[in-house]
Amino acid sequence: MRSKMTDVNSDRSSERGVALIVVLLIMMLMSALMIGFSTIVSSDQKFRGIDKERTRAYYGATSGLEKLTADLGNLFLTNVAPTAAQIANLSTLKPSIPYVQFVAPAGITWP
Repeated sequence: MRSKMTDVNSDRSSERGVALIVVLLIMMLMSALMIGFSTIVSSDQKFRGIDKERTRAYYGATSGLEKLTADLGNLFLTNVAPTAAQIANLSTLKPSIPYVQFVAPAGITWP
């Protein structure tokens, strides 16, 4: 009877470290998945921020053009033949939009 018990124990002793190795492999896999997920989330947030700034710039430029067009139309309604100074004065009437700042390009000065 003793010999059978020894055989069972010798089979179990050869499998002692397998559970630890399996757990370590699973933990490595989970760590790799978490690193990949974190990288994807952070890059997505960065691209959303860039897209938000581009959208804000686009709509800011469009609103500036719309305001200038409306102001020019109103000027022509009141004065059929405006002077150059009156038309140039329209550039000082900038729209006020939150988080959008209208800046003159290099080499151009606004009054």
